[in-house]
Amino acid sequence: TTIRAPANRARIGLAALSACATSYSALPISARVVDADSNEPLAEVIVVVKWEFEYIPPGISEHRGSGTFEFAEAVTNKNGEFMFPGWGPKAVPSDTPSRAFMSPNNPTIALFKPGYLYEIRNNPLQTAYLDDRYYVGDPVRHSTWNGKVIRLKRKSGDTGSYVARLQYPGGLPGGTNCNWERIPRMLSALIREGERLRAVHIANRIVTLRDIEEKASRGNCRPVKEVLGPFLK
Repeated sequence: TTIRAPANRARIGLAALSACATSYSALPISARVVDADSNEPLAEVIVVVKWEFEYIPPGISEHRGSGTFEFAEAVTNKNGEFMFPGWGPKAVPSDTPSRAFMSPNNPTIALFKPGYLYEIRNNPLQTAYLDDRYYVGDPVRHSTWNGKVIRLKRKSGDTGSYVARLQYPGGLPGGTNCNWERIPRMLSALIREGERLRAVHIANRIVTLRDIEEKASRGNCRPVKEVLGPFLK
């Protein structure tokens, strides 16, 4: 993406004073998940919500990912409802790259229930902020899916888009730290589904227990079996 310079020097000077966000907050999120065909509520849908940073390196015009800022996991109740409490204000970590910010497309909501397609929901796509090198955005964030109904589609088989989405599940916190500890239900569901597919000779690259153990070994994390064990039974 090519970043166009601000229209005048006055704007540059003013923007530079507030070029770095110091903290962010988020409003609560609640929504209802239903079957896309029957409109019946779906219980036991695993939901992960994530807010993440972008930044523009000095002398470079391209926006780059800068890691997860906040995230949480929940499961829908018998009425298909889930809720995430609000949080913040939370200070931007001091080791975050200069001019880091959250795009207006945050947060990302990831949803999965075995037998249904893995789905991602974001705020409506916005790109205008890409033209503002000093964009910080609203310090209090909200999800446009708050109070809405999210429809999940049943899978049509064990191949194609069903497996493809599970192999590269967007919307989950990444990195080599211990973020995985806070999404045990989602990871366990993915691990189990990968094992089920391999058992019927469907090759896949869905995350495995060994993958998580290797990631945990690179950080001061809790034992994997202690965290995921209750959800892998």
